[in-house]
Parts: sequence; structure tokens; C-alpha cells
Amino acid sequence: MTDPLYWSIPLGRWSTTRIRVHVITLIFVVGRLTQAAISPGKPVAATFGWLALLGLVVCLHEGARAFVSVRLGREPDDVQLWPLGNLIRPTHDSHSRENAMSAYAAIATSGSLAILSAIGLTFLGARFVWNPFGNHAGGGAPLLTSGKQAADFSAAWWVGWFGFLNWVVFLLNMIPASPFDMGRVLRARLADPFGENPRNTLIIPWIARGCAAVMILTALVRMAYDQTDQGFLLIALAILIELAVRHDAGSLDEIEDDDDFLGYDFSEGYSSLEGGSAKVRPYRESVINRWRRRRSELRRARRSAREAAEEERLDEILAKLHVGGKGSLTDEETRFLLRVSARLRGRVGKRD
Repeated sequence: MTDPLYWSIPLGRWSTTRIRVHVITLIFVVGRLTQAAISPGKPVAATFGWLALLGLVVCLHEGARAFVSVRLGREPDDVQLWPLGNLIRPTHDSHSRENAMSAYAAIATSGSLAILSAIGLTFLGARFVWNPFGNHAGGGAPLLTSGKQAADFSAAWWVGWFGFLNWVVFLLNMIPASPFDMGRVLRARLADPFGENPRNTLIIPWIARGCAAVMILTALVRMAYDQTDQGFLLIALAILIELAVRHDAGSLDEIEDDDDFLGYDFSEGYSSLEGGSAKVRPYRESVINRWRRRRSELRRARRSAREAAEEERLDEILAKLHVGGKGSLTDEETRFLLRVSARLRGRVGKRD
């Protein structure tokens, strides 16, 4: 695919959820391990250890989201893992209350685990690293009361790194922009109740770009004064936000406002039609408009194919329900039926 947000490696389907790992994750892991290998004082084993903890943190974060989705009777979203959770926004019902609740659950899980880890460190004689950029000595490794860094792979080291990574995931997912969780919440809260008019959320891209601008300014300040690599990471996240904004904009039906109607020139009002012959101005589609039109056509084709597949599957489930009753349906089929039925009822209610 040409969209960088979909460059990922499939890991198969776990239960009813399709799992993929985005190439950003691989680049991040290889980059950190390479940096540890060539930098003095950064053992590769310790880097590999906290990277493994990061994988656990992300799994817990997304597991909380999936658990709440199932409890609310909603089919879990497909997961495309990256170091901060699920990279892509929901593929269905992106404006629903259930999507906002599942995002809240993921954020609350990471925040709660960070606080519990900080409390646990006090019993181990260590201090939690609240600075999301880490300490200069050992990143997210906690400091003992003596002022020394906790030894690698000690109990305090494991607990400290686990809490620190949860804290970073929590803070970054509080950014009100895609692909972060609070961006999903903002989209769900600002949309109409049925999610049928996403143009009501035109404010979302500007909020996201404002966050990206703040991140770039912060990165430049840190690069100027601290001489650390966190600045480059912030710039990379800002670029990712811009890509997500463009991806989200691509999911909306674009309506082109054109002063020309059917080729007629109304720049002089309607008087051009009074003489019996209308002035016709040849329409020349710009490169940008042509690109946007092709993207819009491709999105409509994908949406039509997805809706056709859902309708076919809905017919199969209804036929199975008619023959064997409700007890013949699997949990996944029941969730699918509830989700599609709720969406159809929402469309009918909005037309009424």
C-alpha cells in the first residue's frame, strides 16, 4: 500500500482481532539496539530488557481497549501495533460512544499501572522517574535513595522501567490528535450522535496540527539546550500526526465547492444566461484536485466493497439465526449483528 500508516507485518488473527506490527516498531527496536551497541555505557541487554517491557505495556494498553469493547458489545478493532499502542484509528464506528469508552479504558490502564509502579518503588527504596524524557543517567531506570541508579535487572529496575513506560504511553496518548487515544475520544465527542456527518469535526485537524507544532518547538528547544535525541523523536511524532491528519481527512467524503456550475461562468451574475447563450469556461482540473478526486473515488470503492461484504455476512447470520435460533450464533457473530443493527437503526433515526 502507498499509505505509510499501513506499512505493517501481519501476525495473524487472534480470536476475532487481526493483529499487525507496523514497520515503525521494527525501526524503533532496531534503532535503539543499534544505538546501545555503538554507544559506551549503554548495555544491549538492558536495552533489550526495557524494549521487552515496552511490548508488555503496549499489549496491556490494547488489551484493556479490547476488553472494554467486548464488554460493551462492540467488535474489537483491528490492531496495528506501534510503540505507543494502536497506530490506525478505528475502522468502524469511529464516532461512537463505545469507541471513546474503550480509548478511556486504555489510557486509564496505562496511567494506573504507572501510579502503582511509583507506589511499589517506594517500598523498594527507589524514586520513580516522572520526567517523560527520562533521567540523563539511565532513561527510565529509577534512582535509589542513595542517589545511584538502580542496578540493571534488579527488582527496582524492572518495576521502575515498567512504570516509566506506562507513564510515557499515558502522557502521549493524552495528546488530542490521531493516532493517540485522546484523538479518538475527541473525534467521538465532537461528531454527531450517529457519526454520519464527520464534517462537524473539521476542528480536529487544526487541533492536531497545533499539537504537532508545539511538539516541534519543544524538540528544537531540547536539541538546542540538552543535546539529546528526544528532540528527533518528537519531530518524528509530529510528522506522524500530520500523516494521521491526512489519513483521517481521506476517510471523509470530500465535497468540492466550485463557483462554476456545469461549466457556466456566473462571475457576472445570472445575466450571462439572459441572452440565450451562456458563456462556457472550459474546466481545467488542477493536479491537486485530480489527486483528491482519485483518492475520493478509491475511498468510495473501498467503502462500497466493505458495506457489500457486511451485508452479505449479515444475510448469512440472519439465515443462521432463523434456522437455529440465537443460541446457534457465536459470540463474534452476535457482536457483529449488534453492531450492524445499531448502525442501521442510527441511519434510519437520523433520516426521520
